[in-house]
Amino acid sequence: MAASKVDIGDPRGKVVSRFKVFWNDPFPKRVIVLQFPNRSQDKPYNARNYLKPTRMRYKPNSKFVEIDVPLDTQLPSYFNEDQALRFGQNLAKNSLIQNNGSFGLAGGFGIGGVSGRSQKSETAAGSEQVPRPTEVEDEVLRQLTLSGKVQEFKEGDFIYAMATFKGDELHLTRVHSVCSLSPHNIHLDAATDNERSSHMRGIESGASAPDARVLNVAMRSINAESGTPEDVGATLRDLQEDVWEHLEWIDEDDDKAYFAFQDHLFYNETGSVERLASAMSPSSYLGAISTPKLDDKVVGQTNARRPGVRFADVWNESTDEEDSTVEVMQG
Repeated sequence: MAASKVDIGDPRGKVVSRFKVFWNDPFPKRVIVLQFPNRSQDKPYNARNYLKPTRMRYKPNSKFVEIDVPLDTQLPSYFNEDQALRFGQNLAKNSLIQNNGSFGLAGGFGIGGVSGRSQKSETAAGSEQVPRPTEVEDEVLRQLTLSGKVQEFKEGDFIYAMATFKGDELHLTRVHSVCSLSPHNIHLDAATDNERSSHMRGIESGASAPDARVLNVAMRSINAESGTPEDVGATLRDLQEDVWEHLEWIDEDDDKAYFAFQDHLFYNETGSVERLASAMSPSSYLGAISTPKLDDKVVGQTNARRPGVRFADVWNESTDEEDSTVEVMQG
C-alpha cells in the first residue's frame, strides 16, 4: 500500500506524503549503530562488494571497537604490493600485535607491553585465539583496521531511532549508542614500534647510548563529572588490560540479518496499537523551538557572560490552551 498523496496546492503547505508512525518495542539487546564517515554510501562494507569485514573485536569495559576489512588489491593504481609486503612483515614481527595487543588509545598506547592479565584471562576462559590480519602465508598486508569508541546516550540526551518503512507505515526503533569507525593505521604504528625495539636492543647489547636527560612527565587531567584530578596513566593501563571480545560479523544479505530485520525493526501488532497524543499543542511546540523573546524584566539567575543580565522562565498563562507558550525573558 503506497503512502497517501496530497495535492501540492493544499493551503496547509506542500505535503508530499503522509505516514502512520509507530514507536517499536525495545530491542531485546542494546542497539549500536556503526557509522563509516570515510566511506561512500554507494560502496558499503559487505559481501556484495567483496568487502565483507573479516573480524570484529569489542572491549566491553572501555567500549572500543575494531573491525578488519579487506583492501581492494585488484587495482595497481591503488594497491602497492611492495609496500604491502613491507608493512605486513612489520606487523608479523611486532610482539604487541602477535600477543593480541593493540596500538593507539584502545590499547593504552602500548604502556608496558601486553599485560599478563589480558593473556591469562583469555587462556583461562578458553577463548579461541583469533588470528590477526597479518597472519597469512605471504605476510602481505591485505586488510585495513577500522577503530572507534562507542558513544552511549544518557538520560536527558536526544533520543535517536532507526527508521524502517512498510507501505504507508514508518516504524521507529530506539538506538542506545553509536560508534564512528575510521581507518587506524596500525601498520605504521608497528613499523615505528619495531624501530624503537631494535634501537633499545642495540643499547642493551653495548652500543653507545645517548646522553641521559632528566625528563619528568606528569599525565593528569580533570574528571568532568567530579572535578577532581585523575591519573591518565592509570586510565591507559585500564584500557590496555581490557580484554578484546571477538564477535561474529553477519553480512546484511545473510538470512540471519534478514530475519532480525523483520522480527525486531517493525511493530507487528499495528491493528491493536494505542494511538499516542502529543503533550504539546502546535503553538506551544513552535514557542519552545523559536528564538527567545526579549523583555525588560530582571528575574532569575545572573548571566555569567553579561554581568547584571538575568534570565527566567515565565509561563504565559492564556485562556486558550492552543495559545499557551513558555517564554524565556531577558532584561
